[in-house]
Amino acid sequence: MYTPLNTGRLDKRVTIQARSESDDGGGGVTITWANVATVWASVAPGTGREFTAAQQTMPDLSHVVTVRYRTGLTAKHRFVYISRGTTRTFAIHAINDPLERHEHLVCFCEEEPAT
Repeated sequence: MYTPLNTGRLDKRVTIQARSESDDGGGGVTITWANVATVWASVAPGTGREFTAAQQTMPDLSHVVTVRYRTGLTAKHRFVYISRGTTRTFAIHAINDPLERHEHLVCFCEEEPAT
């Protein structure tokens, strides 16, 4: 049975960032992040150390971030969430469009260590 997205659950402001890579001139790569959009989201801890997504077992995923549907969001993006003065960053590993209704996206993420 289908249950529509409860938009009241989207109670956190997160910034979506896109990854960009450039040659550093010394044979390496410089990675930079650019803000794409700031959106309402639900940020919730996962239910265990592993999630099953896209028929794969993905270890070390720690959070589920839900946002309204938007095109172009991929695993090359990340979420930045600032809570009580602390910046938290979530790398996206898998994205699910429940029932392919283009209503919301469920993103399975790993929290990156603070730098």
